[in-house]
Amino acid sequence: MKTKEDFINEVFNSLEGIKRPVAETDIFDQIQNRLAYKKPKVLAFSGVQLIRIAACAILLIGFNTYTCLYYSNAKKETSTQQNSFSRDYFSYLNNIQL
Repeated sequence: MKTKEDFINEVFNSLEGIKRPVAETDIFDQIQNRLAYKKPKVLAFSGVQLIRIAACAILLIGFNTYTCLYYSNAKKETSTQQNSFSRDYFSYLNNIQL
């Protein structure tokens, strides 16, 4: 039965005949030139675009705040409804005479 170490050694030994790939020097020089002379991209927004972005952000934050507050209050109401239901149900069971 092969152990884990035997399997690992077998995999490493199978890699002995493989040579490392060598990149051509022209390709490396082209990549270096592109990186050296690349101009940084600047995102410029007009005034109208900035107002739209700000309005969308305000709407999203407001909607998120509303839903958080609404669902936190709704959760409290459902827990009180469940408590009253269970209290009424079990009080009915307690009144049953066998």
